[in-house]
Amino acid sequence: MRATRLGYCYRMVRGTLPFDMLEFHKKYGPVVRIAPDELAFAHAGAWKDIMGHRTGAEFEKNLKFYRPFEEIPIDVVNAPREEHGMLRRTMAHGFSDRSMREQQPIIKQYIDLLIRKLRARCDNGRATVDIMAWYNYTTFDVIGDLAFGER
Repeated sequence: MRATRLGYCYRMVRGTLPFDMLEFHKKYGPVVRIAPDELAFAHAGAWKDIMGHRTGAEFEKNLKFYRPFEEIPIDVVNAPREEHGMLRRTMAHGFSDRSMREQQPIIKQYIDLLIRKLRARCDNGRATVDIMAWYNYTTFDVIGDLAFGER
């Protein structure tokens, strides 16, 4: 897998990449090369070590991962360092302790609605419910209300 990306792509298309990576980590350890220009890490501190705040040298974001097509708009996740900081500061107020406490009744209202709808459709545990769809509905409702002020 260090010579070409074919093995990676083959496993990705088959849908076995995550399972194969688990086997690679069991066999080769916590750091495994999965493509010529890509490593996979399997330890809890890896994300913080690689992407966390630090002084000195800093890794640039891999645009092939964060923004593989130029049509993808720049957002807080894929923005370069300076723009990321500006976007984060702009959004920080909405995620402050005070702001979250103020939003809690709105979020609770949608969670209560979710529970009522699930109870109504499950027929006392005898009927199956697509809970992923209901989570998506609830998320859409919460974001719509918080972001646009509309139900």
